[in-house]
Amino acid sequence: MRKILFISMLLLFSALSGCKNDYPDSLWDPNYETLPAPEISAVEPAAGGIAGVQELTIKGSNFSTNTADVTVYFDGKKGTVISSTPTEIIVKAAPVVDDSATIKVAIKGAYDLGVYAKPYTLISATTELIGVNNYVKAYGLACDTDENVYTLDGVNTRIIKLVHPDSIAIDYGSTAPVAVATGMKMGPEGYLYYISGIIIYRTQPGGGVKEDWVSTVRNARIVDLDFDENDNIFAAGTGGRIVCVKQDKSQNVVYTYDDLQFNAVKIYDGYIYLAGTYIGSDSTIAAKGIWRNPILDSEGTVGEGELYFDWSAYAGEDGPEMLCMTFNEYGEILIGQDKDNAISVIHTDMTVDPLYPDILSPPITYMTWGNGNFLYIDRFEPVVADLRRVFKVSMLMGGAPYYGRD
Repeated sequence: MRKILFISMLLLFSALSGCKNDYPDSLWDPNYETLPAPEISAVEPAAGGIAGVQELTIKGSNFSTNTADVTVYFDGKKGTVISSTPTEIIVKAAPVVDDSATIKVAIKGAYDLGVYAKPYTLISATTELIGVNNYVKAYGLACDTDENVYTLDGVNTRIIKLVHPDSIAIDYGSTAPVAVATGMKMGPEGYLYYISGIIIYRTQPGGGVKEDWVSTVRNARIVDLDFDENDNIFAAGTGGRIVCVKQDKSQNVVYTYDDLQFNAVKIYDGYIYLAGTYIGSDSTIAAKGIWRNPILDSEGTVGEGELYFDWSAYAGEDGPEMLCMTFNEYGEILIGQDKDNAISVIHTDMTVDPLYPDILSPPITYMTWGNGNFLYIDRFEPVVADLRRVFKVSMLMGGAPYYGRD
């Protein structure tokens, strides 16, 4: 028995002593040195940025020229790195809303992160105006010099004033029996002007019952209006006619487009711009587009019209409708749409980009600029009440001059 046990132990010892250590080569490089930790000295703009949309500049040292090696975190969420040098990173902020966000930079090959010493403010791109809810159908949109916003509540046939800064709705006067406004502008001396049918109505400063101000020529069938720098109103609509109305209520049809129906009017830099649809049979004319006429004098005389932008060539036969239009301070046109993107920006070189495509959703039926870098938009949904809202959009620029608003 002892002999058997001895032989077994001897065989086991021999087997173990014959095994080799086939371990992989060590990954440890005793000569390897990590890259120096990135350091953040400043973030621009210093006052803060718009979450999810604004590009920020991070200045510092020990960054990388390879953007793939750079990661920027906002409260732990990754931003989108646009470009990078050893001393500067351009990054689109992550969709994090925080008045004291922590910004960190990670560089591939560096053991430590760079942490910005100061808390950074990231504001929301949009703010809902609480005065418009499921029980309000908001038609038209205007803003006064105190940043109060106005709209026609079609449910209760009244103008409501969304008081700045809390946007609480107060009754600004009855519009009965008028329940729909297709265009609205704040005008001279604080009067609020709006269109329904062929009539331009207005509400006096401080509110009150609507005034049937001017009944325009029937064949114009006006839909929208805007003021020029001389306080003349230019209105147009489905009749293809441009009507100029002066403050003394005199009016003239100053130009006629055959077979064109317009649904948006805007004055910019000496021109009247009109967004609309061609309903004729001439295939050489754009099916949808933006036309314009020069304003020649203070009396409202206009020159020959021309196609400024062929929307149908850009959007396609089944593309979105143009519901509203405005300009920013750089002369770019913002178009509110019924589908696809909420707002498209037509640049001065005629290229087009969506505005905040990950944040805004269509349809956008009305737009108006505030007094600073804010755009107010009306997302009117006739069926789904939960989607009917007015938003204040934080922009990176201001609007074009708002003529008529004192």
